[in-house]
Amino acid sequence: MTERDPIKILVVEDNPDDLTFLKEMLAEAVAYPVDLHHCVRLGEAMDYLQEVSLHPDVILLDLNLPDSRGADTFQRMRRQAPATPLVVFTGLDDEGLSLTAMQGGAQDYLVKHNMNGDLIVRSIRHAIERGKIEQALRLAQQELEQRVEERTAELSMANLKLQEAVVQLEKAQGDLESSLLGTVQALAATVESRDPYTAGHQRRVAELSVILGRRLGLPEDRLKGMYLAAMVHDLGKISVPAEILSKPGKLSEIELGLIKNHSQAGFEILKDIPFPWPIAQIILQHHERLDGSGYPHGLSGEEILKEARIMAVADVVEAMCSHRPYRPALDVRVAKDEIWSKKGVAYDPDVAGILYHHFDEIWQSLGECKFGISIGEQ
Repeated sequence: MTERDPIKILVVEDNPDDLTFLKEMLAEAVAYPVDLHHCVRLGEAMDYLQEVSLHPDVILLDLNLPDSRGADTFQRMRRQAPATPLVVFTGLDDEGLSLTAMQGGAQDYLVKHNMNGDLIVRSIRHAIERGKIEQALRLAQQELEQRVEERTAELSMANLKLQEAVVQLEKAQGDLESSLLGTVQALAATVESRDPYTAGHQRRVAELSVILGRRLGLPEDRLKGMYLAAMVHDLGKISVPAEILSKPGKLSEIELGLIKNHSQAGFEILKDIPFPWPIAQIILQHHERLDGSGYPHGLSGEEILKEARIMAVADVVEAMCSHRPYRPALDVRVAKDEIWSKKGVAYDPDVAGILYHHFDEIWQSLGECKFGISIGEQ
């Protein structure tokens, strides 16, 4: 409001003398137009406020009216016009009532017999300016709340979409893992169909590898990759003639060379498949030995993947404890002692230690192991 703008004032006053007095004081103290609307009753004023499109700049309210008295007058008016600056203009010099009005949102509390023109104008101007500030704060608060609400809705929608994406991703991952396991099992069955003496060997090696890996603290995701690799670790034997695989006697150097090539052959078959785990590398390395005496590349120590070092122990133990064309199954204690005697030389000492010190428990777990579709089912 500038000094050239008229002040729109609603005066709710039933005493004609007080109204005249108020008009005279405003005329003397205000040097610019005043648009004053007068109502005698509270109901009349409330009807007026309901009808007009623009509320007045300020309301001057007497508390004792023909249709309302005291604090009730003030409270009813505040409910009708909560955002309009209100100055109590009353003959009641009541401290308690004054406190009630000010706490309820009145901009000022003027007692009629203490008033003069300057005081009234100052109170009106103060009420209008304070009302504008409060209105600006309300608008800012509403805008902030709207922005927060909109941003919250956006984040909720984004979170919902993210949750849906996660669910879809988890389903896709589950479908992929099931598909991979099905493919791996089919490949394993193909290998074992050519070598009936080793039927079930790859599955038992896979289960034993996971039991050892879990005891060593290998993460579940890596256990999955190792399980799948172990399920087809002899895949390369499809390139070996069946008569060599089932030969009961001693193998020649050439035949032994063909057998030893199976890890490389398995790697070549799987190397270009984009598994989420280094399955081809694990298969390639499962016959490597810690001291470099293994094959096909003579890797040693940390050059060999942890999964391959675990699988190497599981492969040897399972093979020694199973029947072969060239020998009967050996006692499990022989397998246990074989691994322990070569710990830190051929076999990973951590893996060998776990196997040796918990052999009976691990061997029992192998018989009870039920991995099914998910290796987490144990």
